[in-house]
Amino acid sequence: MTEFYLKILSGNHIGAEIPLEPGRYSLGKDDGCDLVLTDDNLSDIELIIEIFDNGQVKLQSSTADTPLYLNGEPVGSAIQYNYFDIVTSSNLFIAIGPVDAEWPTLALPNVAPPPTQELTINEEVQQIPETDESELSASDFDQKISDDEDDEDEFEEPSFIASIDKKWLAAIPVALVLVIAI
Repeated sequence: MTEFYLKILSGNHIGAEIPLEPGRYSLGKDDGCDLVLTDDNLSDIELIIEIFDNGQVKLQSSTADTPLYLNGEPVGSAIQYNYFDIVTSSNLFIAIGPVDAEWPTLALPNVAPPPTQELTINEEVQQIPETDESELSASDFDQKISDDEDDEDEFEEPSFIASIDKKWLAAIPVALVLVIAI
């Protein structure tokens, strides 16, 4: 059975080499993943890595919204992987290869932007109706805007002050004395 290394080439775990045997692995920031990385830029489950007994490797993004890049080029959400290629998902760069192989020097590629789709937009949707000033009355121009006009300060109400439990207020100085004494 061939063993592989998953090498992390960027992010918080740069330089990490994770040994993998044939099987299916989830990689992400969620504690339920097989391979957990502490990186807020990652999805809970960023990638699914599948290594077959014959040595083939398949990588799949967990969502269609997160495209994979192979050596800097967008390739979709699932790929058959060749050893030592650099795969990018979000801002994570990884490479996979056999443990016993001599690894080439890996340089991070520039990630090409995803292909853009031309959108046909209906011009009627984009037009914003203009207001004809002749349809406005004089009162529309004379209205004053006040942010706090109807707002009352909630702290001035006696019911708010009455709702504070006096026992808690007495406990605050006692707690401070205990903290200082310790």
